[in-house]
Amino acid sequence: MTDPASEPDGDSPEYRLDGEPDENPALTGELPTRAGRRIAGQVFLLTVAVGLIVLFTTDRDKPEPEPEPEPAVIVDGPTINHRGQQYQLGRAGDLAVIRECDGIALPWLLRPSTGELYRFDGWASDQFVDAVLVRSIEGATSLRVVGGAICDHIHVEVADGSDVVISG
Repeated sequence: MTDPASEPDGDSPEYRLDGEPDENPALTGELPTRAGRRIAGQVFLLTVAVGLIVLFTTDRDKPEPEPEPEPAVIVDGPTINHRGQQYQLGRAGDLAVIRECDGIALPWLLRPSTGELYRFDGWASDQFVDAVLVRSIEGATSLRVVGGAICDHIHVEVADGSDVVISG
């Protein structure tokens, strides 16, 4: 049987084999133990590593790039936005809409001065895209799109108030 006075119970100081109490070095002003020095070294190395990461990942000396100049385009026709891009179609006075058919969105253009209705079969990237003349509508004044089951319908309003509907 062991002596209860010799077992640590958390309330009394622990004793070493020589009978002296085991004291906390932080409370007595003694130098930290070997494990404490190892942890301090690791903390120092971690701080240096974080500092180097911040130093090498920040662009301190690089000047901010100047924004690219806008292209010099004389905008005289209608412009439409499609998927974040801006497109200019036709000339001043023309009207443009986007029609969707079978999941494909393409621009259409009405030139009221002549009554000509055009369809574009694609979107321009760096080159021009030719338009296809669909038909001429005498007295055409406006252009709009009305949603359909498979394809949107093009409605061209005529001067007398009637609509010419292009579908399919």
